[in-house]
Amino acid sequence: MTAMVNGPRPFHDRLVAQPRPTGLALAPDGTRLILSVQALDDEGTRYMPELWEVDPAGERDPRRVPGSRQGDSAPAFAADGTLLFLSDRESGECDEEPGPSLWSLTDGGEAERIAHHPGGTTAFTAAARADALACTAALLPGAKDLRTHSELLRRRRRAGVNAVLYEATIGSEGGELGPAEPHTFVLGRDSPPVDAGGQGLEGAGDTALSPDGSLVAYTRAPTAAAPDTNTVVIADAATGVRRTTLSRPGHQYYSPVFTADGTRLICQRQKEETYDSEWQVTLVALDPVSGQETDLLPDFDNWPWPGRAICSPVPGDLTL
Repeated sequence: MTAMVNGPRPFHDRLVAQPRPTGLALAPDGTRLILSVQALDDEGTRYMPELWEVDPAGERDPRRVPGSRQGDSAPAFAADGTLLFLSDRESGECDEEPGPSLWSLTDGGEAERIAHHPGGTTAFTAAARADALACTAALLPGAKDLRTHSELLRRRRRAGVNAVLYEATIGSEGGELGPAEPHTFVLGRDSPPVDAGGQGLEGAGDTALSPDGSLVAYTRAPTAAAPDTNTVVIADAATGVRRTTLSRPGHQYYSPVFTADGTRLICQRQKEETYDSEWQVTLVALDPVSGQETDLLPDFDNWPWPGRAICSPVPGDLTL
């Protein structure tokens, strides 16, 4: 078929140029609905996110969030209704390692950087009823805190080092692994970030905060010794000390979320397929104190996959 030189744009080009929603956040009072929308940049060579607002009542047209720029992504709301997001926009500070930071945005379009991790933050979550945040950010081997991590990054950059020495086989779905390992950090308003532990080289930022901000939960990625098993870690948010760890051979846990009263942690549990058993997914409830696990869908014929369970916001109501 001969292409028309001055004809209408081919369907493929129109499809590629179509903006794509990639994230959704509803304000605690239900009045604001924010989307992260991927759209082609001016050169048409890559997708860039930006924030848009949709009226939940359907009375106003969608609009770009005032103050949002290309590169803003991962919208979420704090307990007080503040809009939070990740962005690699410049802060004006000199001699700091680049990477996405955590920002807030007021209704008037004024952006304020809340936290910056050397090398960037990849994911974050907010407590439902407390002024507490948790984020995923990496630490280089040998880095005991953010200061030493930042110094190691500077030394690698100045020396022109970008090599990675792999000492174990890690299965990766095309992503770049190492040398830094994702960690879970709890951010306090007036205190240094608390390191609650590493997520493994394949850590995906699967993190949850209890509604009161007292507990943080995350998943630790499988290892070469157990490629079909990961670990759920529940730690004290103030100290980072682990309270409960749970794993099950031949199973993977994903997308943790606390119930509204914080008494249960809901996760997806995936049973890895073998020659003798099929691939299965269910939802389970974990007790943060005892570690007891309860299958919530023992006779359910379908798979709750993918996506995170949505729990009722009413304390005491275990509906999801």
